[in-house]
Amino acid sequence: MVQEPSEYSWSSYRCNGLGKQSDLLTAHAVYLSINDNVNLRQADYRALFVHHVEPKMIEDIRKATNKGLALGNEQFKFTVKALSGRSVIEGKRGRPVGWKKGGGVSD
Repeated sequence: MVQEPSEYSWSSYRCNGLGKQSDLLTAHAVYLSINDNVNLRQADYRALFVHHVEPKMIEDIRKATNKGLALGNEQFKFTVKALSGRSVIEGKRGRPVGWKKGGGVSD
């Protein structure tokens, strides 16, 4: 786990809280509505992170971090994969169905 949200590679914190530009992020309308002044908006956004994070969210973040996955909805993951060329979702475990020649059933 990281000490600061800006250290997590899939976080939008660096863009929303610190003003870093990225082709992977389009500012959300809710974020833009925080404040009309860019510097005050970023400060208000950073203030959101001084509060406690629920254990389930920490678990989800930890799992995504440990496995190198993006954390977000399916559209977000699809977009990140398309823009970055990186696999960002967890694949199915085990061998694929029909992997064995001849139908996979032995006599």
